[in-house]
Amino acid sequence: MALAELLRHPQIWLVVWLCTVSTTRAAAPDEPARCEAVWIAPHKQCALTGTWAATGSGPSADVARANAVSRLAAAVEAGTVATIEQAPIGSLNIDNCVSAASQAARTTCFEEPELRRKALCYVDLPGSGCGDVQMFEKSGVVWRVMEVGRDRLCKQVEESVQALEKAQQMQCVARCRQEARVRCPD
Repeated sequence: MALAELLRHPQIWLVVWLCTVSTTRAAAPDEPARCEAVWIAPHKQCALTGTWAATGSGPSADVARANAVSRLAAAVEAGTVATIEQAPIGSLNIDNCVSAASQAARTTCFEEPELRRKALCYVDLPGSGCGDVQMFEKSGVVWRVMEVGRDRLCKQVEESVQALEKAQQMQCVARCRQEARVRCPD
């Protein structure tokens, strides 16, 4: 069958179009994404209790997922230290808890093209009791501001709570890793 004859059939055009669309999508750059990593404890490796969650963002879903799991692991580590400081539990091991949370976390990601835009964002920790940490503004690409802003805020919390007992310090760090808020209005 000659090429001219093939091109007269609508099915051929459909196949050509589908191949073009799938090739174009596969070759397209990753979209920025936001991910939520959630871990429900206890776990056979860790006696820590509760639901632990953290958010991450990035230029792609893979990076955002890694950021969310990393932040979740940092929250679980701080929470484990706080629990050990309050009431030592023989079966509570920091490394086991961090490993369990990192491996068993359920991660949900959503591509959000608007995370690519530049904006003025506001970073804060809702509530009180974790030192004298003030809301601050940060400008830039939204997904990057979200990551840098959360990390900067939690570093400020760590520095601000140095006078508290170790258990309270770690509770505040865990809380910040989970609840730091970044808002970037349109």
